[in-house]
Amino acid sequence: MDIKGIYETQAALIKPIEGLSGQIKPNQVNPNPAGEKTSFSQFLLDQVKQVNSNSLTAEKGIADSISGKDSNPHNILISLQKADISFRLLMSVKERITQAYQEIIRTPLG
Repeated sequence: MDIKGIYETQAALIKPIEGLSGQIKPNQVNPNPAGEKTSFSQFLLDQVKQVNSNSLTAEKGIADSISGKDSNPHNILISLQKADISFRLLMSVKERITQAYQEIIRTPLG
């Protein structure tokens, strides 16, 4: 089963939670709308950009809170947690890729 098949299976199993504003429903998310294949390096680059965007959003929320522009601490905390979780996930993926690379290097040839 390829990645697209796994994605479609997961999207079918995920049920939307009602009452959440700004929720993305499973059938609205399509990592590759045109159906073309994306390289693994491009996928990782896109994810790094997303983590950076989450971090910048959290920083902007903090700056707005300090300057008095935004008085909703819940949104700020949510953006901070989102940035934190996405960064931790990215670091976890990086560690797994590094471990896999080291395992391949240690494998004897022949």
